[in-house]
Amino acid sequence: MSAKHPSAVSRAERSLLRLRWFLGRSQHVLRQAPPLIAAVLVGILAAVISIGFRHAITWLNHLTTGHGGSIMEAMSALPSWQRLLLLTMGGLMAGFVLQWGTRWKRQESTTDYMEAIALGDGNIPIRASLMKSLSALVSIASGASIGREGPLVQLAAMAASTLGRLWKSGMAQRRLLVACGAAAGIASAYNAPLTGAMFVAEVVLGTLAFETLGPLLFSSVVATATVRHVFGEAALYQVEVLNAGGATALPAHLGVGIAAGAVGPLFLVVLRWGTRLFVIAEWPVPLRLAVGGFMVGLLAAWHPQVCGNGSHLLNDMLHAPPELGLLVVYALLKLTATVTTFSSGAVGGVFTPTLFLGAALGQICHVAIHAAFPGLAVPAGALAIVGMGAFLAATTHAPVTAILMVFEMTLDYPLVLPLMLACVVAHGISCSLNPVSIYSDSLARKAAQSSLPPWHRINIGQLVRTHQMEVMESTPFAQVVRCFSRSSITELPVLNLSRQIRGIIRLHDLKNHLNSPELESLILAEDICTPPARVLDAHDSLTVALEAFARHDGECLPVEGDGPAGREYLGLLTKTDVLLALAERTSGAEHARQLS
Repeated sequence: MSAKHPSAVSRAERSLLRLRWFLGRSQHVLRQAPPLIAAVLVGILAAVISIGFRHAITWLNHLTTGHGGSIMEAMSALPSWQRLLLLTMGGLMAGFVLQWGTRWKRQESTTDYMEAIALGDGNIPIRASLMKSLSALVSIASGASIGREGPLVQLAAMAASTLGRLWKSGMAQRRLLVACGAAAGIASAYNAPLTGAMFVAEVVLGTLAFETLGPLLFSSVVATATVRHVFGEAALYQVEVLNAGGATALPAHLGVGIAAGAVGPLFLVVLRWGTRLFVIAEWPVPLRLAVGGFMVGLLAAWHPQVCGNGSHLLNDMLHAPPELGLLVVYALLKLTATVTTFSSGAVGGVFTPTLFLGAALGQICHVAIHAAFPGLAVPAGALAIVGMGAFLAATTHAPVTAILMVFEMTLDYPLVLPLMLACVVAHGISCSLNPVSIYSDSLARKAAQSSLPPWHRINIGQLVRTHQMEVMESTPFAQVVRCFSRSSITELPVLNLSRQIRGIIRLHDLKNHLNSPELESLILAEDICTPPARVLDAHDSLTVALEAFARHDGECLPVEGDGPAGREYLGLLTKTDVLLALAERTSGAEHARQLS
């Protein structure tokens, strides 16, 4: 302790540390600060990606059709043969781009964000994801019957994964960042922050714990606020506040939920059959997408309304419902176009086409109910909106997400009560008829094929936070104080010259020394650190980590591993990361077991 440091602890630093001690009872909030800050950055990135992708779709569609406005309007202005040619060539080009992008997909990586969150390690390759999204851009801009939310979520998740790798985050942090990116992507696509967070929590993660839901909400809110600043704050589907018909109309809404619960599983079966037909054909990817585009082009030559994701057709239908015959034609054509596009392997989302089919089903139910009960006064638009949510709940098996999505897209509060009723009923009937949803089927297949080890065999080295602050044992006291005052850390590892862990300095360890300014210049980090309760090995399993934390009341434990010069400190393992990894692996394994 003979060395002295010329600098001393300032009064501001003392005050800040005393304030943190005062807030020590809220340590849970302090530990959440870094994930929430990262979620804000991810939300901004997702919003920028969403804005850029929308402009790219508009520009490419204008380039290929020569017309502005929506995709459906641009396609309607073209002759029939040009629609057929554009959709066929668009599918062919999208297929070539998709096939070209597979050369960059490493065997151990996945470009699917849901797999990266639920089953993988949070790593999403950049170039393969960009090529996949470029293929989606070509398909969407050429009029394919598929939604833009798929590539938006993919790009946002990829950006979040890249941030996680740049920050050298552990596996749990990367997966949480990717989840935030996915939530922000959905929120920016539909102007619906609650929906984005709830979809990822309910469908992908299967948990509503604050450790995950908090960052998801942050990223969704930031992304939505940024997109609203550019495109406005209006609801996606602007409809007048409807009269739901009162309590006497609840049976009608219940009927819509029953119909959606029965039809939803059939829609999934048709999607599965269509995919199998294209797989059996064993065509190359470009030919497969070209055939899909040609088939949609044949439908578009007759009715250009089948082009695009169906949002403009849905908006028109909510304001001026067509006659029953035309409504049935639109529904059947849109169903065929969506199944064909999706089954051919085109990259994109099916959320918006699903919403259109649900609205059409709701209006068909209105015609049937009005014919059977002429005296029952319930608006057709009300049943259409309820049908959107009920059909979405039936296909995704996520009733809470469906309720929030339809409400946030319409801001139609009087319909919340019947919407909740219909979504819950549709979900219950759909699950009883078919326990597999549109997303769980894909995840179950990938879980069965995954070579990832069970949760109890995961090495904790994958969860270590390697970017945490650290000090050497000869670090002066003033510098230690600044490490605590300039970050949200509560535990600081102390290393020797061989980068081996010497001890841990906790925030409360500084309190007594701050009250003795005359001794501060003599104190070094090694004087105030305490030996760690246990040092874990990077090859230890989650089981070992759980046993260690069961005997340790702290939040972190140091982890060592093999380095260039022998054993060395790698980083800190937090109790939260272990519990998150355990919960995700356990729920994923149970989910796959139920679906197998």
